[in-house]
Amino acid sequence: MIHVKKYLAAAGRGLHFLNPAPVVGGLEISETAVRYLSATARGLTHAALRLPQGIIKDGVVVDQAALSAALRELYRRVGGGSRPRHVALTLPAHAISFLPFSAPAVSARDADEAARLNLSLATPFPAEEAYADYISLGEHAEGEEFTRELVGIYARRTVVDAYVKSSRAALFFPVIVIMWSKTVR
Repeated sequence: MIHVKKYLAAAGRGLHFLNPAPVVGGLEISETAVRYLSATARGLTHAALRLPQGIIKDGVVVDQAALSAALRELYRRVGGGSRPRHVALTLPAHAISFLPFSAPAVSARDADEAARLNLSLATPFPAEEAYADYISLGEHAEGEEFTRELVGIYARRTVVDAYVKSSRAALFFPVIVIMWSKTVR
């Protein structure tokens, strides 16, 4: 039995060597700059690049080709090559809408379903045009009824997809898009 455990442990190390987990860096795109940061055992890799005015306006990509070119230059500055870099992509605050709403406090099993239903009803634009998520701020009682206070986080699909397209064109492959760049108190 001990030999089997040692064999499995050695095999696991070998598989990790053959297929290591990708490094995931952070890629922030704002209206004025693009920034990249990753941390590995070898140290930090980071770079920033100012964007010319007018590439992004009010959170919307106006010049897709110019944003892609800026991101390719950023990619070159952090080492370039032909392999994609996996990133957590953060969008500009103007690309995101926040909307507080309430949902009935239900069992923990049904809480997410109730929140998502209310989230889709509260969207500031048609639900089929939105990427949406929520943050729960807690519960409170009004008389005999309990409600959950939530904040809906929304972005238009076309807006998010433009950022993802430009990132991928520059070999930054988003594994997650972070639509939360404001603090809720």
